[in-house]
Amino acid sequence: MTILYFFTPETLSYGMRMLIEELNKRPLLRPLLVWIAGIVAAVYVAHTQWLSGLLLATNLLLLLISCLGKGRESYAGRWLWGVVFLSLCFCLSLLYTVFRLSLPPYPSFGWQDGAAQLQASLAGTFGDLGLPEKETSVLSTLVLGYRQSMSPELTERFSAAGVVHILSVSGFHVAALYALLSWIFSFFGRGLLVRSLDAGATLLLVWGFTVISGLDTPTVRSALMITFYSLGRAFRWQGDSYNTWAASAWLMLAYNPFYLFDIGFQLSYLAVWSILFFYPRFRRALDVRNPLFAAPWNGLMLTLAAQVGTLPLCLYYFREVSWVFLFTSLPVSWLSTLMIPLGLLWALLDFFQLPCGWLQAPLEHCVRGLIFWVEGFGEVPMLRFQFRGWMLLASYLALLFGMYSLLKRNKNSWFVH
Repeated sequence: MTILYFFTPETLSYGMRMLIEELNKRPLLRPLLVWIAGIVAAVYVAHTQWLSGLLLATNLLLLLISCLGKGRESYAGRWLWGVVFLSLCFCLSLLYTVFRLSLPPYPSFGWQDGAAQLQASLAGTFGDLGLPEKETSVLSTLVLGYRQSMSPELTERFSAAGVVHILSVSGFHVAALYALLSWIFSFFGRGLLVRSLDAGATLLLVWGFTVISGLDTPTVRSALMITFYSLGRAFRWQGDSYNTWAASAWLMLAYNPFYLFDIGFQLSYLAVWSILFFYPRFRRALDVRNPLFAAPWNGLMLTLAAQVGTLPLCLYYFREVSWVFLFTSLPVSWLSTLMIPLGLLWALLDFFQLPCGWLQAPLEHCVRGLIFWVEGFGEVPMLRFQFRGWMLLASYLALLFGMYSLLKRNKNSWFVH
């Protein structure tokens, strides 16, 4: 009966009004949704060229009506122009996706091959640490995304401990580098020159790391979002997290519409969306102000917020989940936050044959501590499920119902900053 309440006319009307209000506040979400609809139509609907032709003819008719009428100044005129813009966005997405479907896969570019060679060369510098093969492979995979030396058994341990995502170069790595640079530049004030240097150094390091790591989907997403955020902070533009999220997704889908069907793309954007919605609410549920407990508490809430949005999709794709991630995520995240900048610094200094011996001891302690923690919890068997498509749909409907109930009870905006 509680679920049926979600589908009553009053509830649906309230939900639609709330959704329309928030979409009006964040205009980049609308073209993103329309662009995704065009991709889905091109992939799953036959004879989409006829559909696009019909829409284009309708757009021309709407433009003619708008020009002969009161123009864009009236409410009806603005509405018509909005419909025309979204229809053109849908047609462009549909036609571009159809065009890409007719092409063979893109060949690798020369600079991509060069980036792969540079990645392998930098990964080779970890061999100079004199560590066993296990520790060296973890460093290469964790810091640079170089997975060639990682054994399946060790990867399974990370998976059983619920931290296998750490091995994939992702938004976590980019965020760690961004936090390090922001912390360094915070000692030099917040003038325009310092903010500009901060943004320039951030973009150079983040995109350089993104290229070295092989342009993985989560890394590109994080690099795009940090680019928008850094430029906005440098020039003190007022931004919105969901607009930034939508803009980065649209740019990636405009470059390659088939990212929409990539598991990494889906998990990455669902995790960020879930964090943006749930993390502020989880923190407000219990406001911990003691600095000794605030950091681990906030880290735990961040992990839970990401898991809420991605758990159904993980169950659908992988059919298993670790139940010990609450005990492993924070220690592994802290150790990784130290290892990523230290490992990058070691790789660069050693690559250019500069003194870097002072980094050996902290790197050894970090990687050995991380492996010790992962192997300890990696012995715990994972929970396995037969998760089917209808269960995935039901899970996200239940999640939306829970979000709606939370919003209606608290009477606040969908998006909390």
